[in-house]
Amino acid sequence: ALRVRALAAAAAALSLLLAALAPGGAAAGAWPREEGTTFLSFESALDAPLSSDRRDARPLARFEQVYAEHGLGGGWTLAADAYREDLPDRPWSGMIGLRRLIARLEDGSVLSAEGAVGLSGAHDGAGALRMRAGLSFGRGFSAPFPGWLALDLAQENRPMGRGDAADPTGKAAITLGAHPATDLMVMLQLRGEASPDGERSLLLAPSAAWRLGRALTLQLSGEHGLAVEEGTELRLKVWLEF
Repeated sequence: ALRVRALAAAAAALSLLLAALAPGGAAAGAWPREEGTTFLSFESALDAPLSSDRRDARPLARFEQVYAEHGLGGGWTLAADAYREDLPDRPWSGMIGLRRLIARLEDGSVLSAEGAVGLSGAHDGAGALRMRAGLSFGRGFSAPFPGWLALDLAQENRPMGRGDAADPTGKAAITLGAHPATDLMVMLQLRGEASPDGERSLLLAPSAAWRLGRALTLQLSGEHGLAVEEGTELRLKVWLEF
């Protein structure tokens, strides 16, 4: 029990440290999906760079992402995602993986591990292998509103250029969420990312989600880059649960 607590504390501390120090996310959550249940999300975003010199501003870029989870039982969750961006080289990626609940602490906190594999590339070239390993910690609370705190860590090996070499990118995310009303969820997320080649990002993402039916939820979010070169994104996401 002491080792599990120490591991959870280390994950939380490292996630906070990475997000704070990386001038410049990890995905999914620590809680396993119930056996036989499925979650789908469809996301679209518009990137509006905020530059004082509009001549240097990047054009608006749109991307779409699909994410899916399915509960396998026994603490296992199958997850998959696909992504493409409307830029000149049209980058895309797709991954599939498994997440496993590895500890449920006495206070209700949970700790999970994740592994995923997939491909990424552009419209003018073949896809290259990419891999991801992650660790997630989650804890619920009840006051002043029911909610949760999630800490996610991941390392993702991304292809470098057109070769076979991989660029290990570290990611961290801290998410605070609450249910101030039955059909309303509000969230605030801080995401950091850093790679050995010097690329850094740090993003702040507030959002709100409204449950429109038993299986349908609509989420609207903003994502603002805290680094000098980063802009603002507006995101619309639709969730389906069944």
